[in-house]
Amino acid sequence: MFRNLNDIRLFAEVVRRGAVTRGAEALGMPAATVSRRLAALEREVGERLIERNARHFRLTDTGAAYLAAATRVLEDLEAASAEVSRVVGTPSGALRIAAAPDFATFFLSAPIAAFRDRYPAITVSMDLSPRRVDLIDEGFDLAVRMGRLQDSRLVSRRLTRLERGLYAGRDYLERYGTPQSPEELDSGRLMMLDSDLSQGELSLRRGDVQRAFSVQGHLHVNSVAMLRELTLVGAGIALLPSALLARERAEAAWCPSCPTGMPRRSKRTCSTAAARCCRSGCG
Repeated sequence: MFRNLNDIRLFAEVVRRGAVTRGAEALGMPAATVSRRLAALEREVGERLIERNARHFRLTDTGAAYLAAATRVLEDLEAASAEVSRVVGTPSGALRIAAAPDFATFFLSAPIAAFRDRYPAITVSMDLSPRRVDLIDEGFDLAVRMGRLQDSRLVSRRLTRLERGLYAGRDYLERYGTPQSPEELDSGRLMMLDSDLSQGELSLRRGDVQRAFSVQGHLHVNSVAMLRELTLVGAGIALLPSALLARERAEAAWCPSCPTGMPRRSKRTCSTAAARCCRSGCG
């Protein structure tokens, strides 16, 4: 019975050195202490393990069998310790992420690829859905969300603030002109996300000036990607994240459309929300 691993290590070291005194020296312990602990181990086992006197040092048959078993135990223990160190030192496991499909497509591809390069032992599972998942009940580790965090059971960290502006394709503006007032904006071909429409008004900001006005819009979608493509083909004016239009703006394919005297931009907060309890993976 292996009750004291330290005494088992002591026994194995003494056998390896071939003498109590040499074993004690290697262990940095007094020889008398080593002899006393060997005697206690033998009493626990109920048999002599080593025949020893001033001239002789020999393992008994019981001692040889005990040493073989003890060696296996010590090797298994060392292997287990090494595995624990490896796991602790290298994050592994499964990471479940929830995010809106459009946001993930436009903004998360590069970060996810970089994460996979840095932590190859972590399996990433992404649920791309417009619905707000219940992180705790549905077993998600984190979610990337827009707007204010409402669930008090979650903790959040702001990732960025997305600047949005009113945009239209040049072809559209050449055909219909630039609206000069909020009324003209809504009476024209204003396209809106369902999430903006549900708020009942459009709030825009320029500098320190913020202005809100009621809008209905004439085309409603639940996809930022679709709204972007509609604007690209000249279907109307849309409130879109400026970051989505960086390439097109640089190529002069798009232009901000802003009625005279109207604030131009609004901002939305993007954050991660995570369950308070750590579930798996890299924590």
